[in-house]
Order: sequence, then C-alpha cells, then structure tokens
Amino acid sequence: MKHLFTLIGTLLLGATFLSSVTSVVAQSLAPQQSTLGVTYINGGVGYDEAKQIEAKAAEYPLWLLFSEGECGRSVSNVEVQIENAEKAVVFALSHAGPQMLVNLPKGDYKVVGTFQHKQQGARFTVTDQGNQKVVLNWKNCVEEDSLDLPEQEED
Repeated sequence: MKHLFTLIGTLLLGATFLSSVTSVVAQSLAPQQSTLGVTYINGGVGYDEAKQIEAKAAEYPLWLLFSEGECGRSVSNVEVQIENAEKAVVFALSHAGPQMLVNLPKGDYKVVGTFQHKQQGARFTVTDQGNQKVVLNWKNCVEEDSLDLPEQEED
C-alpha cells in the first residue's frame, strides 16, 4: 500500500511538472505586439514549439523561417525588418527565429533579415488567399553540410 501512495505521489508530481512546462511553452508562443503595433509570434525552437507555430500559421498572413547552410538548419537571433511598398518600416525585431508569424495588412512588402552580419531579403505580397511562407537562408554562413573524413591509407 505504501508503494501505491508513493507511485501516486510521483505521478502527481510529474503531471504538475509537465503542466507547468507546457504552460511556459504556451506563454512563450503567445501573440506579442511590436513597438509599431504589429501582432506576431516568435519561436519555434525544438519540435514542440515548431509544431505549435505550424498549427497557428494559417491565422497569420506571413510565416517567416530562418535557416543556414545547404541543409537548412534553423537559426535564431536574426534581426528582422519589414518595409511596406512606400519603404516605411512597419515591423522590426531583433533576436527573431527560427520561425515567426506576423500579422500584416494586405499589401506589398520587403523583408530583410540580418544574421551574423550578413543580410538576406525577399519581397512578398499579403492577400486574402492564405499566408505567405518566406524562407531566408544564409547558405554561406557555415562550412559544414558534409562530413570531412580523413582519407584512409591504402593497404
């Protein structure tokens, strides 16, 4: 009987811990408002957060993904700036990524991301026809993507 109470106590403690971790993740992915008044969600670190962002993507007209290298490894700490067609900055955020959802009104835009002092940019249009998925990839920021194995001596 003592073991049963210990087991129940352990299960309750584990459930409490799991619910608090889930709560922290949910809070970190709650919509935020930029200093320019644009609602956004930033995150996507790890499998669970990435899946949560993917599930919310249809609610936002812009879905940004940041990556590096040929293999497209996710990156964070990207400085992001979005300009409208009149070249006015409508959104800016430092330390973005690896994914971001942004609620912008219909129109033509240009996004510029800066990662490790290198810029990538893309133009996109927000319409009523679903969201725009924009991937900024810094292919030349890493030297990896293949394993350099030492040559073996022949017998």
